[in-house]
Amino acid sequence: MKLLINCISLMLGYTFNTINTILPPRNVYISSLIQPLQIDYIQNSIAKMNLSRTYDKNSNHIRIQYDNSIIANTAMTATLYSIGSFVVESTVISFNPNLYDNILGCVILHELGHSMGLGHNSNVGSIMNYRLFVDETGYILNDNVECFLSQDDMDGINFIKKNN
Repeated sequence: MKLLINCISLMLGYTFNTINTILPPRNVYISSLIQPLQIDYIQNSIAKMNLSRTYDKNSNHIRIQYDNSIIANTAMTATLYSIGSFVVESTVISFNPNLYDNILGCVILHELGHSMGLGHNSNVGSIMNYRLFVDETGYILNDNVECFLSQDDMDGINFIKKNN
């Protein structure tokens, strides 16, 4: 399983770094089906990524919605243009409706990292760690622990923004 995860991360990194994937600036649209108790945690994660919420479904945005069959997932579609670049045209973050509180905030922050072009890593304390629920000391997170972006996460986002 770890080998599969490593291969997927390498492909993601290869896609973003080698074949010039362009991520246009996007706001975040939250599905109207999301429960009010969950929206605050989602908005907190959006703010941590320095993103803004939109209510315009027609703009190029990152959509957050429910999916009962998973814990969470990020799916993106892109078009290859004649300039040799992929331009991301849609991003959908889906999460299980049973997630609440800080666990939901951590999951959404992790998935927003993917939507910004970050892959998984093995850095303890990184929101992009393969083991999402491990804090900077190696302990498993619980509902009482709020997630944050580590310096490694922020460096990755800044690198992507600078080269995009």
